[in-house]
Amino acid sequence: MKNSFTAKRSLIAIAKVTFTVFCLLSIYSCKTKNDEIPSPNSSPQSLTTAKTKVSSNSGVLMGTIDVDGDGVPDNIYNNGSFITVVRASGLSHQYPVGGGAWALLFGNASSIVDLDGVAGAEIPVNIGGSLLIINDRLGTTSTYPIGNGSWAAAPGSIADLDGVAGAEIPIVNGSQLIIITARTGTKSSYPISSGNWAVVQGGTTDLDGVPGAEITIVSGSQLIIFTAKTGQMNSYPMGSGSWAILSNGFQDFDGIPGNDIAITQPESSRNNLIIVHPKSRTTTTYSTLGYWYLVSYANSGTNGVYINLFSTTYNKNYTVVDATKTIR
Repeated sequence: MKNSFTAKRSLIAIAKVTFTVFCLLSIYSCKTKNDEIPSPNSSPQSLTTAKTKVSSNSGVLMGTIDVDGDGVPDNIYNNGSFITVVRASGLSHQYPVGGGAWALLFGNASSIVDLDGVAGAEIPVNIGGSLLIINDRLGTTSTYPIGNGSWAAAPGSIADLDGVAGAEIPIVNGSQLIIITARTGTKSSYPISSGNWAVVQGGTTDLDGVPGAEITIVSGSQLIIFTAKTGQMNSYPMGSGSWAILSNGFQDFDGIPGNDIAITQPESSRNNLIIVHPKSRTTTTYSTLGYWYLVSYANSGTNGVYINLFSTTYNKNYTVVDATKTIR
């Protein structure tokens, strides 16, 4: 009888120890699962995974932007060979950017925008011969080889170019325009010119009335409109003179969806006003104003934006109504 009682006590003790070990293992398992960061396989272009720790970070603050998609701004630091993201919770991720020179695109945090169409901005970094994109929501990075020469993101042109959520990154690299689509992990290259050319700042805008912005390029005597949605380029000859796009010259002048482009083209006895209509791939030239300068714009509503000019030749104010192709 005594031996039977002792055996029962031993079985009860073993059961208690087993239950305690099971609880401890369950707690550890839950903690580990909750604290882990996504696998590198969560992004097809992923090369590295963030190093995670809970601590404050020193370094130079580059910006405060929501990069993890929770709606709360996160702090982004320059830590030498790392970029560190510190979330509101105190959790921080470190991303290696190499031992050489690197910089955010545009040289500041204005380039940190949504690139994949999912909540949370991505961080694009020029690391020399490649573009590095940090996705803190996934805790991963993607690298796109660009080349060893001098290259830069087109000024003010990180925007939705294909009509699908998430901005594309246009890059000027020698004779080529490169479009990076982080959402799909793709890079596309388009030859422009072996001579001097430039993307017009403020000229990345909707020019055809279809979702997705076009890119405006000046190349010598030509104005070029690039449509990333189709990969098409359309050129408009402007002559060999010193033509220029008017200040705030990207507006809807004809009342048809999609912005138009207002250009001044000097000649020997006058300035021509040229309106480029990318949607219809046409131009309208107003050549009876003599020498003039821009006074203002006026939004008429259904008839588009009016252009108010003053002619120094005739000492008179004029209004160009491009929707009706008339001058008042």
